[in-house]
Amino acid sequence: MGEKGSKCPVFLFFSVNASGQFCGVAEMIGRVDFNKNMDFWQQDKWNGYFPVKWHIIKDVPNPHLRHIILENNDNKPVTNSRDTQEVRVPQGLEMLNIFKNHVSKTSILDDFDFYESREKVMQEKRTRQSIPPFNLQQKIDELNTGFKSIDLSAVKSIEQPEVGDKVKK
Repeated sequence: MGEKGSKCPVFLFFSVNASGQFCGVAEMIGRVDFNKNMDFWQQDKWNGYFPVKWHIIKDVPNPHLRHIILENNDNKPVTNSRDTQEVRVPQGLEMLNIFKNHVSKTSILDDFDFYESREKVMQEKRTRQSIPPFNLQQKIDELNTGFKSIDLSAVKSIEQPEVGDKVKK
């Protein structure tokens, strides 16, 4: 369809690894910009950025989707998919229908505080790893060595004011 100039929407189904559920559906609304990099990828194997529009945010447990088989993934259930797994139109429409009709009381937004605090800890860890450790004793030794190398005998004596002399302000 892209070759003919017509637009074909790309929907993305999201799941948190090992969560046992899918958590949302978004639509890609722009091209991938490989010159813009985001700092949230946990692994360096991904790069780039693309805008999305979220359509559904709710938890859908894997058992509701496990019957959907993907021929292009060794006939495994959609719940066994990995990042960037293509889902063909009939299976995608069935997934969209399940997402639309599933009644859920929870969503990934309920876990936002947990993921935010975990991300903060990981960012602080990365920052600490990138800053070389400060060695106080090494800095003291460097200063002492620097002071020892100054030849004070070459410095002209500075006259000190006599007691009682007025100091100009």
